Amino acid sequence: MSDYEFHKGTLKPLTLSEGETYEDKAKKICNNNGVEKLPNYCDTYLEYIRDRNFDNYTVLNNSIYEIDNSELDPYSDVQELVDNKDGTYSYIMKFHNGGTYLEEMLEESLHKLENKEL
Repeated sequence: MSDYEFHKGTLKPLTLSEGETYEDKAKKICNNNGVEKLPNYCDTYLEYIRDRNFDNYTVLNNSIYEIDNSELDPYSDVQELVDNKDGTYSYIMKFHNGGTYLEEMLEESLHKLENKEL
């Protein structure tokens, strides 16, 4: 059943070591969370992280972010994303989950922020 969701939190993009890819980083995260082998329904570790919604990580625009998320009282739509100028983003998202989901709202907000639309 669909319902409203209200999220407030911080996004911190993960940095890559020299020569490391986001897929390499995703595999390390999965391995650290007890996932040694991908299930048949996933082609990449990035896809697995996005599908599983690990508590502290999310994949947005093919990049991995550490996420600190809180759910709040859900009764009106809010979409706010702020660049903290220290490599992290703070966000407040409130929406009806019958038409969208948190990662889609975050991706849209990142796109708007990068294009100076927010």
